[in-house]
Amino acid sequence: MEAAFSPEGTPEIPAVICYEGIYIRDHWAQLTIAPWWHQYVPNVDLQMAWRREVIAKIGQDWFVLPDFYSLEERENLSIEVRPEGVFRLDRRTDVVERLLRPRHGGGPATGRGRPTRGPRPPERWPFPPKEAFWVRTGPTAP
Repeated sequence: MEAAFSPEGTPEIPAVICYEGIYIRDHWAQLTIAPWWHQYVPNVDLQMAWRREVIAKIGQDWFVLPDFYSLEERENLSIEVRPEGVFRLDRRTDVVERLLRPRHGGGPATGRGRPTRGPRPPERWPFPPKEAFWVRTGPTAP
């Protein structure tokens, strides 16, 4: 990628991982020695450590700039590893949230929400289907 923007240019076409977050999620153990829950820690040094390790292993010369916790969140959130699981604690609200290891192939990262079930049939759409959305083929096509 850098070579493409250099004064010399390059005859090569750059290729990158287009869904970096999915790739990292699905290959976490091969990319870093950090435990999976380090991706949620509010500690900047721990975040930078696993990210540097991953960037070095995937060999990309660019990376997605991730969202991160605000200073207030970093001061008030902590991660606890307990025998029954990994938890994020918020000292401002006393909320304790269990973190789940992200699953390969998708699903909510924290375990909240509902899993994807595929496309809904038209009768279950949240809006009425429009004729323009359908492609007609065969004897009924105009």
